[in-house]
Amino acid sequence: MFVAADFHGTVINNLTYQTAPGTPQIQSGAFEIIVGPVAFFNGLFGPNAVELAADAGLISPTEFALYQSLPPAGQDAFLTNLINAQLLPLGYDPVGLQASPINAQLLTPERGYVVAHKYGWTEFNVTPSQTLVVTTYGIEPAYSYPDFLADPASVLNLRPEVIHQFKVAPQVEDVVRIRDIQGADHVSPLLDETVQAVPGIVTALRSNGFYMQDDEPDTNDATSEGIFVFTGGAPTVAVGDEVLVSGTVSEFAFEPSLGVTQISSTPDDAVVLSSGNDLPAPIIIGAGGRAFPTEFIYQGNATIGVDNTFDPATNAIDFKESLEGMLVQVNNAAIIAGTNAFDEIGIIPDNAAGAAVRTVNGGILLREDDPNPEIILIDDTIITSEPFVTTGDTFDGPVVGVMDYTFGYYKLFNTEPLPEAIDGGTEPELVEPAGPNELSVATYNLLNIDPNDSAEKFENIANQIVDNLKAPDILALQEVQDNTGETDNDIVTATVTLETLVTAIADAGGPAYEFFEIAPENNADGGAPGSNIRVAYLYNPQRVTFVPRGEAGATDAVEIETTGSGPQLSLNPGRIDPTNPAFAEDGGPADDVPEATKAPASRWQARVCLQWAACLCHQQPLQVEEWRYRPV
Repeated sequence: MFVAADFHGTVINNLTYQTAPGTPQIQSGAFEIIVGPVAFFNGLFGPNAVELAADAGLISPTEFALYQSLPPAGQDAFLTNLINAQLLPLGYDPVGLQASPINAQLLTPERGYVVAHKYGWTEFNVTPSQTLVVTTYGIEPAYSYPDFLADPASVLNLRPEVIHQFKVAPQVEDVVRIRDIQGADHVSPLLDETVQAVPGIVTALRSNGFYMQDDEPDTNDATSEGIFVFTGGAPTVAVGDEVLVSGTVSEFAFEPSLGVTQISSTPDDAVVLSSGNDLPAPIIIGAGGRAFPTEFIYQGNATIGVDNTFDPATNAIDFKESLEGMLVQVNNAAIIAGTNAFDEIGIIPDNAAGAAVRTVNGGILLREDDPNPEIILIDDTIITSEPFVTTGDTFDGPVVGVMDYTFGYYKLFNTEPLPEAIDGGTEPELVEPAGPNELSVATYNLLNIDPNDSAEKFENIANQIVDNLKAPDILALQEVQDNTGETDNDIVTATVTLETLVTAIADAGGPAYEFFEIAPENNADGGAPGSNIRVAYLYNPQRVTFVPRGEAGATDAVEIETTGSGPQLSLNPGRIDPTNPAFAEDGGPADDVPEATKAPASRWQARVCLQWAACLCHQQPLQVEEWRYRPV
């Protein structure tokens, strides 16, 4: 790049050369910026050049009069055409960079590459990733030195504005492509390195960045061709833009989760070369595309991303990583988990052809030797207000989006509105109320409930407990937050949360439940920081009797004791093996765990404790005519 000054205008020009007169122009790979500082005299390049052209007979009096009637932007365009009329017959490139090999983006296309009708100055900024941003400021209307002498206050009150801006991507010899950044692993081989002018097509936008994908992929399915570009603010690109991106390779993660490989950048570091391009075809997952591993989430004992063997053909977690940031498509998606409170939907491709065992309502059965790795979670990060669908429904059309990773799971962020769902006929199930000699026990995941939630939420839950579950005698609750929710203030008890729920149940026509809990240590059992989720129990004192025994703390383990009258719990209530290392792996303040690990501690304990529910509330064995278990 060459810069010349004292020009009283701004002209950007591609530099070429000849080996001899009359021979073709050869690209130099450089360009010239002619700029001018503020000057208090009638010396603007534009008017002077056009006047000289008129005096020389290069333009007619009618054309000169037309020029004089135009606004500054129109005068710049007139001057550009005048210059090109002299350059093109000689074999030179037109003024500007649009026909050059320089990777530049004009940010003020209405002004072109010639700005010569305003006084001003030009600033040059180079980002940490070596993207050059050139900005010319000017003052409207243009003023003269006599204007300043006649009314200096008015001239001094004029405010500059951006009248011209363009940026140039770093010129690189060896192009780094997205697949080089992603690598065949969960952690980028270029972590913390600066990459320059990485090419791609913008496929989706988010509030703090965008996804892009290489439209010239290789044949290695293990390396993703897509990536998220974190800009830290609203991106300045559009879907379909061909871009060159510079920045630093990073892995965005919340411990102990896996990371999302991304390019940490700024809006200035994305140079748009063209717009309106076709997007890369999405990768089909399932029939007609890439086969999905259906046996293992992860097979092995190594630490993922550190010393593991990356095997997308066997491990579902590696398969999804190999698609991270790419456009994917799921055809004939069977909905095996309806829309939840986070607007997530669980699907399996091809009408769940790869699912081993379906439930009666169209779900998928979790088995000891089958963790159902073929499940894909749809998330509303890009397209909000997902439709409400139910387990057993089927999407009547393809689901298209980018593959990403968040809150411990790979998810499909749909980039198009979801297709209509075909009703599978699943209806909310109503259980039969317990008879005189029957004990009804149920479990309910409250999804991080706390007193800050709306009265409507408590009312809806209460109605489900009373109407759908028929007010079970014992109710094991999961994900109960403390009295202040996600406020991290050392409060761990959930008495207000549970009292609010019990009141709502009574108002809905249910029994006057009583409850018990064991408060966890602060930020030790998972959930959002400060929320302290735990399991708790409601019981109907008109049907069962709670038999307290001892006072257990968060780390006290309950045991089964043998007595003369039969087995009993050493503590009631009590926690099962609360210091087991497995819980330390699974929980954590962020409740954000990789797919390959076990379930969070609070949920695992809820399932185990349910087996002991009868013991919690009866000294002597209860004579039950029939055991009935049915997931609702």
